[in-house]
Amino acid sequence: AKDDAFVFIRDAVAADPGIAFENLMQIIRSDLAAPLHDAQRAMEVLEPDLASQAEPLLNSITDVLQVLDKLVDLASLWSSSSLMANDRIELWPLLQSVWSELQPQAMSRRVQVRFQAQDEAANLATLYGSEPWMRRVFLECLEAAIRAEPPGGTVLIEHRQLGPRALIVLRDSGVFSHGTRGVELG
Repeated sequence: AKDDAFVFIRDAVAADPGIAFENLMQIIRSDLAAPLHDAQRAMEVLEPDLASQAEPLLNSITDVLQVLDKLVDLASLWSSSSLMANDRIELWPLLQSVWSELQPQAMSRRVQVRFQAQDEAANLATLYGSEPWMRRVFLECLEAAIRAEPPGGTVLIEHRQLGPRALIVLRDSGVFSHGTRGVELG
C-alpha cells in the first residue's frame, strides 16, 4: 500500500533468507516492469472524452500504477550497487532536490513544508551511505507526509545532530503551524 513500509529483519544464526528476497526482487523486475510500462502508455493515449467519463476509475488505476512503479523502482535499486554505497551526502541539497520534485504536489494541496535544525541548514553534518537509497527514503517519507497533511497544513522537518548520527523527524504541525520557526524549503 502507498503508506506502508516494511523492514527486513533476520536472525543472524538462521539460513540466509536474502536469496528468497533477491528472487522476489528479480521477479518484480522481470515480470512487472514491461506490463507496467505498457499500462502507463495506455493511460497516456486515452481519448479525452473517455478519460473524462471514467475519471474516478482512471484515478484509481493511476494510483495503482504509481504504487507498482515505486515497487519496480525499489526492485531495481535493490539489485544495484547503490545498496552498499558509501557516498558522501550533503543533507540540505538532498532535501532541496526531493522538495523540488514534490513541490507541485504540496502546492496543489496547499501544504507547506518547513525545515528546522539546531544549526544553519547549509552547515548540517555530512551523511554517509547510499545517496539513491537516502533520496528514495526522503522522497517516500515526505510524499506520505504531504498526502497525510490536511489541505492548508504544514509539515515540519526537524533535524537533530546526535553525535555521529542524525535524527530527522517529519511532524504534522497542525494548529501550531503558524508559530513554527524554520527555513522554507521552496
